[in-house]
Amino acid sequence: VHVPAEDWGDRGIVNWLRDEMNSHPECMPSFLELLRVLPEEAFNYKIAARSGRRRQFEKELASAMEVLEAFASWLWLRHRIPPSTLASHPLVLTALSSLNSDMLSEASVNVISELIHYTAARNSGGASAQMPLIQVIVPQVMSLKSHLRDSSKDEEDIKAIARLFADMGDSYVELIANGSDESMLIVHALLEVASHPEYDIASMTFNFWHNLQINLIERDSYLSFGNEASIEAERNRRLLVFRSSYESLVSLVSFRVQYPQDYADLSKEDLKDFKLTRYDVADVLIDAALVLGGEAALKILYMKLVEAVASCGNDELSEWRPAEAALYCIR
Repeated sequence: VHVPAEDWGDRGIVNWLRDEMNSHPECMPSFLELLRVLPEEAFNYKIAARSGRRRQFEKELASAMEVLEAFASWLWLRHRIPPSTLASHPLVLTALSSLNSDMLSEASVNVISELIHYTAARNSGGASAQMPLIQVIVPQVMSLKSHLRDSSKDEEDIKAIARLFADMGDSYVELIANGSDESMLIVHALLEVASHPEYDIASMTFNFWHNLQINLIERDSYLSFGNEASIEAERNRRLLVFRSSYESLVSLVSFRVQYPQDYADLSKEDLKDFKLTRYDVADVLIDAALVLGGEAALKILYMKLVEAVASCGNDELSEWRPAEAALYCIR
């Protein structure tokens, strides 16, 4: 931090270290140790450096996004790193802070995605052991919810944000299934993703709704509650908590099966993709029906059919696609 930026050459300290490693391979362990401590020095206020130099140093390190990419890969060895260490690790903090930057980096998303998977891994000690790290990750990801409807955001950025929400849903489904106020915030964010007009983005949540349904329905999820009366009471409580979410889900996905306006001009590949979309949506509707009950799910779809039929005219050019979509969902 003390060394002026210009003394490292035109490309900064990280590139200087890379060049030195190539020139002096025998010193590789020392250079790797330097790379390890560089991010720590950026947050070390025991060093008497001017604030301007410190900001410049942080900028130099943050510009080396390859570091975050490498870190994401090294997280495959995460079972050897204590969660409390990761929760305060400079590279984790850098990745989290860059999520809210104007330029959302793929490297940061990859790091956070790996960390989410780490906290849910079987060999990581379980959610209770990982809570220090979970409590750091979740608020940062949740702060991105408003970006899902931000028209100024690039579609790739929206996909990256949706991916993080989907990762949280898939990884923390057992925690979410308890229906706490905090977990419902994640559920509402996943409904926001499911409502996105782009199917590729909305469908990222489908796996979550399926796994949540299993968790809510299957008796094994409630064994810790002891006797049958307690198990049934908790099961009914959770089904009630998630009822409105699955009702919303039925409405959000049912229109996805509607034939596109230019269906007659679709290529064979596009028609195949459309059929697969219909099958995937049908699976989501079955998941919803298992939570809501068949009659309740059919009632929602029947109202969709009534609305579609009411909007149809008697002429040959009347719109038939919404009615066909509702009938497909009911079937």
